[in-house]
Amino acid sequence: MPVVDSDSGEACRVAPFRQIAADLAAEIERGELAPGRPLPSERELTERYGVARNTAR
Repeated sequence: MPVVDSDSGEACRVAPFRQIAADLAAEIERGELAPGRPLPSERELTERYGVARNTAR
């Protein structure tokens, strides 16, 4: 999963589990995932990111 390096501005690869965690944290910060509400299910995350269930866990 490519992301942009904040220092160089170049695309780099990030481990999928780190990308999922970063995306979920960003959704929480933006208020898209409200406090006390459940996170997306493993199934939703595997479909969204195209990863194995263990990676989404």
